[in-house]
Amino acid sequence: LSMLLAMAQIRRQLTPVEQLKEGTQRIARQEFDYRVAVESDDEFGELGASVNSMADQLGRQFGMLSTKSEIDRAILSLLNTEKIVETILTRFSALFHCDITSLTLINDEESHQAFILDHGVLRTRHDKEIDSIIRRAVETGTQLHFEENEIRALAPNTIEFGGVRSIMASPLTVQNKVLAVLAFYATKRGQFDPQELRLLGELTSQAAIAIFNSQLFERTKHHVVELEKANKAKDDFLAVVSHELRTPLNIILGYMGVLRDKLLGELNAEQSGAVETVDKHAKDLLELINTILQTTQLEAGAVAIEYNQIELAYVLDNLKTKYALPLDKNLSLSWQYPRNLPGALTDQRQLERILQNIIDNAIKFTPEGEVAVSAAFEPDASVVRFTISDTGIGIAKESLGAIFERFRQLDNTGTREFGGLGLGLFIAKSLARLMGVAIHVESEPGRGSTFTVSLPIANHGKYSAPSSSAVNRAMEL
Repeated sequence: LSMLLAMAQIRRQLTPVEQLKEGTQRIARQEFDYRVAVESDDEFGELGASVNSMADQLGRQFGMLSTKSEIDRAILSLLNTEKIVETILTRFSALFHCDITSLTLINDEESHQAFILDHGVLRTRHDKEIDSIIRRAVETGTQLHFEENEIRALAPNTIEFGGVRSIMASPLTVQNKVLAVLAFYATKRGQFDPQELRLLGELTSQAAIAIFNSQLFERTKHHVVELEKANKAKDDFLAVVSHELRTPLNIILGYMGVLRDKLLGELNAEQSGAVETVDKHAKDLLELINTILQTTQLEAGAVAIEYNQIELAYVLDNLKTKYALPLDKNLSLSWQYPRNLPGALTDQRQLERILQNIIDNAIKFTPEGEVAVSAAFEPDASVVRFTISDTGIGIAKESLGAIFERFRQLDNTGTREFGGLGLGLFIAKSLARLMGVAIHVESEPGRGSTFTVSLPIANHGKYSAPSSSAVNRAMEL
């Protein structure tokens, strides 16, 4: 009998020990939902309750860490707002053991978008008005917790989820602005306690940053698309308008030529002056239109470089004839280049356009003084350097990079002194890049500017395309 009593006593002591051992092993395997069933009123019962409480606390902590990790991955890998919201709702719903979870994106201008995870099923909707609980979270910017009686008094007609007896809500705020409101609905009374409110507070800032980043990315992407559309519309408009304007302008210039040649009768001095004025301004306008067309073609990648063997002295001779007439300002234009410049395999038309745009720019910004055009061959570098220097207004050092931008003059005010669209140097730089030609500029305000165009010469004039090493060497020099 003593042995039987001893064995019963030992079994009564060992059973809770085995249960506690199994409980701790399951906790070690992260089975935090397991509960130790020790119903005794002694120390074993208290120890079992402590183990169960520890499992609950560890489950919450591991759930919070897992949720934080999941949101971190969403921030790093997802830039889609809906995907991030779905991740947040799924993780938070599992963490707080609620029946329904919602996240409402707050929009100041349009309807508010609500994402609702109802017993594992995700759905979305758009509402112009939000219910009073969400609105109160937006207005107060603080966490809210309501039980059944408060819910009925606060929003008897706006709670669409039947049987809800406990609600917890928290705004997601970035830079003092509420981006969204997280709300948790439970059919069990007292589902959310102060500890869960604190846990929610530790997670909301991370969720808010994830949504903020995704919305910022989507807005930026939308703006990029809109800018691309606007830029394309601008290019199409300029191309169409330029073509449409060029035709009547050519007709006007034709009739001006007929009048100037007196094919329709003699003109007096006043009439001849008027014809010359109209002809000059029509040519200026045609030049502007051609410049716009060149720019749109360059931006569309429609300019092809046609390599042919040319004589560079002939190129300069041809350019010189375009400036044979006296300039309408107190300015001299000088040319200095040897006749024995080597031949080059390049695009003569585009090379002339580069040099002409730079010469025109020098003349425009030199009210008086001199513009000098020169050229020289440097055998060691296998390059011909064209130099255009002037005694004009000059350019500040910090503005040198900006002069090659589109529609750019250093004075971009509506009353700027010098006319033009500010496209000449942009076209010159763009063509030079296509041809492997380098453009270098040195300038000082009030003392003029010097532009140097370096054209690589491959094999000293033999019929071969410029090598990449020669082009790179010229660009470096």
